[in-house]
Amino acid sequence: MSRRRGRPGFEGAADQGRAYLRTMNFNITTEEEAVVFHVAAALRAGRSPTDDDLAEELGEEVRPVLQSLLDKGWLVVNEERELSLSVIARAAVSSRRDVEGPRSNP
Repeated sequence: MSRRRGRPGFEGAADQGRAYLRTMNFNITTEEEAVVFHVAAALRAGRSPTDDDLAEELGEEVRPVLQSLLDKGWLVVNEERELSLSVIARAAVSSRRDVEGPRSNP
């Protein structure tokens, strides 16, 4: 049984390439930033979360945040509704040294 529910923005977003049609908006809220890092951590762990997965983990209130990040070009969604970071978002996340906490010095 599919857990898919009709939500504006996610259905057909991969076909439309929405994240690539819009100009990247670098102004994100603290809440949006936390979701970006949560998605990045899931991807590093080998998971490709869907909006349903994140709503289950973080609560239904994450859905508008996901939509906002999709609209701003931070997230990309594929045909299976799996979320990933856009190319620019991956670069922004990888440039943050404080994301995973302090790193040990060799």
